[in-house]
Amino acid sequence: MRYLEQSSVESDMTRNRARAVRLSFDKFSVKDIAKIYNVTMETVYTWFNNWEERCFESLLRIPDQGRKTEIDESEIDQVFEIVDENPKQLKTALPKIEEALGKKLVYTRSNA
Repeated sequence: MRYLEQSSVESDMTRNRARAVRLSFDKFSVKDIAKIYNVTMETVYTWFNNWEERCFESLLRIPDQGRKTEIDESEIDQVFEIVDENPKQLKTALPKIEEALGKKLVYTRSNA
């Protein structure tokens, strides 16, 4: 498991799941683990249930897993152009991006 925690090949989520399992073995509470990884307690319980069912296989990222992006790959250059105009004002860029793409987007601030 230590390999998965330190691997640069595996995704951040894989490392987080591996570390969460280790923290659980080290007697950290689910609430604390959820805070550490900025996820819900339900997510942590899902990680642990999957660990019990599939062990190491449950830690690996499954292709196409997770939330899908609202911006298509063909639109990325257009978004970067708009953001480059005011890189420190993302809230200002969002309406411009929505207008250019004809889509309603949700801005969420990442803690990462």
